[in-house]
Amino acid sequence: MAILKRHIPEGDQDWTAGTIVNIDLPRENYWRRIFLHFDLDGSASTNVAGASIADAFQEIRVLVDNQVLKSYRGSQLASINCLNYGGSLIGSQIDQQADLDSADDFAMCIDFGLSPTDYRHMVASAELSSFRLQLVWSTMATLDSHTTTPLFDGNLRIHSDEVVADDIPVDKLGLIQERQVNKLMTGTDEVTDILKLPLGNIYRRFIAWVRQTDLYKTIGGELESTFFDRFRVTHNGNVTLQSGYTEAFIYEDMFDYRQLSSIGREGEALGTDWAFYEDPLVIDFDKDVANLDEVIDTARSSSLEFEFVNTDAPDGTNDFVEVVTQEIIP
Repeated sequence: MAILKRHIPEGDQDWTAGTIVNIDLPRENYWRRIFLHFDLDGSASTNVAGASIADAFQEIRVLVDNQVLKSYRGSQLASINCLNYGGSLIGSQIDQQADLDSADDFAMCIDFGLSPTDYRHMVASAELSSFRLQLVWSTMATLDSHTTTPLFDGNLRIHSDEVVADDIPVDKLGLIQERQVNKLMTGTDEVTDILKLPLGNIYRRFIAWVRQTDLYKTIGGELESTFFDRFRVTHNGNVTLQSGYTEAFIYEDMFDYRQLSSIGREGEALGTDWAFYEDPLVIDFDKDVANLDEVIDTARSSSLEFEFVNTDAPDGTNDFVEVVTQEIIP
């Protein structure tokens, strides 16, 4: 077994906002992850105060045989990287409260396993009819309601992390699907909203954030508790799997993920408007990725629901709870 890392040609990029860029990936080996490195190419006139560089990606998808296996916003993937690898977004000159300019760059990766060292869920690309990375570009004008900044562009580099082997010396298990599920928050205080999660696969965890689309920001941690301060996860209608107060759970996540400081935070003052990828609420059904004895199999389930109690009167138009699932496809 050998590790192959190589540059994947990204072709000519169309940086128009909302444009879907398709990049066909080689179908030869077992894929462990994909690395993305993005280097802004801008001038001082393209600076956007308070924007997150990760939101250059409006959406990142991986398609396997034309089916969506992975789907995130840029800031969601950055937050997941912070959970999986520890620390903050990787890159230089990163300050999510400062301007974005041509000195900024950053890197993210898409893991196909349950953890960075998990080889059991790699994508056997040679068995596929198609294997594709899709990127949907954003525009800085959508990231900050206080600017009319036009489009920006940059240099994107994509690297593979593949395993070259005739036979993988581990038990090959199902693929890991990570996908977005969103729920508009009801514009009334102390109302319970219910986000219904897709059924059919085996859940290891899901991660939740709050997003305000008028500012295109994600807020979490102490800020998150001002939008919903308590929650409940139910299975098959009336079985409570987890429940509690949002802020307390987030601090517990810091211990579980050995993050004795805010997950993904770049040191901004608490209460800032610009908190793009900090402190998600992580609902783990099974933390032992080696054995997976406590995962939730929803193949025969009637429901899996995330209930949250709105606080601080969301406006009913711009405030969303966003979830990214982590499911094993049997």
